[in-house]
Amino acid sequence: MRLMKILTLSLIISISIYSQIDYDRMSLNEALIFLEKTMPPKEKLKFKKQEEKKAVNNQHFVMGIWIRNNMLNNPNRISRYFLERGLAHPDDYSYIILLALHRKLNKRKLNIDKEIQRISSLYSGLDPCKELSKRVDSVNCARIKVGDSIQIIMPIDSVLGNDGVYIYNTLGFGCDTSRRHLINYKKLIIRGHVSEIRDFCYELILNVTYLNREDVTVLNQKIEINKKFIFLFSDLWITRLTE
Repeated sequence: MRLMKILTLSLIISISIYSQIDYDRMSLNEALIFLEKTMPPKEKLKFKKQEEKKAVNNQHFVMGIWIRNNMLNNPNRISRYFLERGLAHPDDYSYIILLALHRKLNKRKLNIDKEIQRISSLYSGLDPCKELSKRVDSVNCARIKVGDSIQIIMPIDSVLGNDGVYIYNTLGFGCDTSRRHLINYKKLIIRGHVSEIRDFCYELILNVTYLNREDVTVLNQKIEINKKFIFLFSDLWITRLTE
C-alpha cells in the first residue's frame, strides 16, 4: 500500500512538472506521446504489464484525474475530437486516453473509433430527452469558442403578471430540436461575445451587447447590456453570428 502511494505521488509530481504546457492545440496522438514520455519508468512498466482493463481502472483516480483536470479542463482539440464523435463526458475521454496509452505501450492497435462506438452504445436506451439534451450540449460545446459572437433565444413566460425566463432550457417541451413548441411564446433574444467557457462547457460567460427586452429577467437575474452574464450551457438555443 505504501509503495502504491509512493508510485502514485511520483507519477503526479513527474507530470506536474509539465503542468504549464498549453494543451489547447495538442492532438490525441501528441497527448499519448506526452504521457508516455512523462510517466515514471517504474510506473509505466507496471501499467504496461497489467491486464488492460485492470491497468486502466487502476489509473482512473490517479493519472485519470490528472488528465481530466489538465488535458480536458477546457474545451480544446482533444475534447472536441470526442465531442464531434458524440461523447460528452470527460470520464469517457480519460478512459479512452488511458486505454489507448496501454495499447500503445504494448504495441497493439489503438482502435479508438471502435472504442468510442462501444461506449456510445452503452448510453442507448436511456431517456431520449436526456440523450437529446446531451447531444445538443455536445454540439454547442464543439462549435462555440471563446471570442465568438453568438445569439441566445429563450422563451418568455409570465408568472404573477411579470414577464421572465422561468424555464431555462428550450428542450423541456417534448425534446423538439426545431423548437416549434416555442412558436406561441414570446422570446428573449440576447446577443454578445463569448468571453469564457468554464468547467468543460458547464458555464458560458457572455459579454452582452444586445437585448430585445431589457425588462426581462432570467431565473430572476437581471441581464444588462455591456455587462457579463453567466449561462449554463445545458440545452441553450445558440446561433453563431457572422461579423
